[in-house]
Amino acid sequence: MRTSFICFVFIAVISACTNRPQESKDSEMPNSRFNYSSSFTLADASNSEVVRKWNNALVAGNIEEAFSYVADSLEVVLSDGSAYHSTRDSLKAFVSQMMASVDNVKVGYIAAIPVKSTDRNATWVLSYTNESMSIEGHSNRQYTHELYKMVNGKIRTIYAFAQAAPEDDKLTDNTEGYSYSGSFEVLSPDRINIVTSWYDSLLNNNYSVADQFIADSVDLYLDGVTMKITRDSLLTIYKGMLAASKIEIEYNAGLAVRSTDRNDEWVMLWYNETVTNSEGVDKSGNHELYRIVDNKIRSARLFKQLVKK
Repeated sequence: MRTSFICFVFIAVISACTNRPQESKDSEMPNSRFNYSSSFTLADASNSEVVRKWNNALVAGNIEEAFSYVADSLEVVLSDGSAYHSTRDSLKAFVSQMMASVDNVKVGYIAAIPVKSTDRNATWVLSYTNESMSIEGHSNRQYTHELYKMVNGKIRTIYAFAQAAPEDDKLTDNTEGYSYSGSFEVLSPDRINIVTSWYDSLLNNNYSVADQFIADSVDLYLDGVTMKITRDSLLTIYKGMLAASKIEIEYNAGLAVRSTDRNDEWVMLWYNETVTNSEGVDKSGNHELYRIVDNKIRSARLFKQLVKK
């Protein structure tokens, strides 16, 4: 599993501290079939700017400034499954100590969407970045999705998901603006059904129905791999997977948006997945990002968050 910059920062903190992760009333990840929510509206864009300033300050080594954007306590769940909950001052002290081992880090901003869950009355920033960094001679390149819960304009919770970047992908290092988009509108939750119906039909072995939700070809962005695959080939792969494994999905949150400057429609899912086969049981928290064209899935990108065994 690749490690993001924010993940590296807090792994150091977790290994140095004896505090056990604490339960939080809001620690269930973001009505009906979703454990957290599928009812969102846009939130104030200033929340996205707080997240950007936090990241920029960390990258620049300005620890005092970075933690000025954090609430009195912070809960973090990293892409490797590690979890931590401590006070701002405790975290700040440890992060200051470990930054000396970071040789170089660059973060490029791809997209950010500030949203409010209307049924949970909680504000989140959905952040998409690419990162390249060198730590004690070891290099790492990846795409990162991070969920930031905002309370009174401060960062209160961070959930991190990661995807290794293919070696030939050219990563950005823009500290301002977004390489894809920073302008979105929230669409009807009904649009989420395109993807959940696709999954339902697959898991029920109803491939003739699953076929209706997929474009003729699909661009897949997996961990370190990018490929274009035909609909028939994709269904064949899933048939093989489901013949060899039992896959269970528990949905946490769903959101449909449109980039107003790109005019692209996206469906976002956050869910827990359990895969059981002859090799054992594998659990993960997944975030998937689907581009929808003419009511069909045209591309899919997978980010993972491991579950500690």
